[in-house]
Amino acid sequence: QNQLAGYELLYRPGGGLAGTTAPGRGHALIAGLLTVGLEQLVGAAPAFVRFSQALLLERAFELLDPGQVTVKLDGPLTLDADTVAALTALRAGGYRLSVGAIEAWNAFAALLPLAQILRIDMMDHGEDFIAHAARCGHERGLTLQAENVQDARAAAEARRLGCSLFQGQYFSRVQIVKRRDLPTGIAGIARLMNRLQ
Repeated sequence: QNQLAGYELLYRPGGGLAGTTAPGRGHALIAGLLTVGLEQLVGAAPAFVRFSQALLLERAFELLDPGQVTVKLDGPLTLDADTVAALTALRAGGYRLSVGAIEAWNAFAALLPLAQILRIDMMDHGEDFIAHAARCGHERGLTLQAENVQDARAAAEARRLGCSLFQGQYFSRVQIVKRRDLPTGIAGIARLMNRLQ
């Protein structure tokens, strides 16, 4: 039986919290979360929030509640000293880190020890890659998440591979929440409150 594990929050151009996180949109997503309020969007459920490398380097995760937010590292990644320092700070702050198999493969040795969740795209990769990713995730004790699960066949295959988290149209469709403008100074206040907790 399927149980809700959390909500993935994305930014869609045009004022909605949904869609994809392209350059610049991550800031709008964080602004929207602070304006609308995480509790208003997901209640007490976990929230999975996509972060680009730029957003990670700005340490924008400090604006969000580490007890509720999992950071989904997304997009091209250069694993330099600044990025490793930001990832280390993220983990030290109590945030969970989710990485995609492609990003993990490109920076394997340094990235996976910091992660708790390995995401495997069930649509964009062949069977051999998916099976290899699942084996590597299991060997490292990571939770496996199947992404882009579009039908019952993909869901069954993901379960067979040992995935315990699932995302895709087969389970739930996107819901759009309109955002308002971010009040002046609210980002600084949120960052300070999270540091004081």
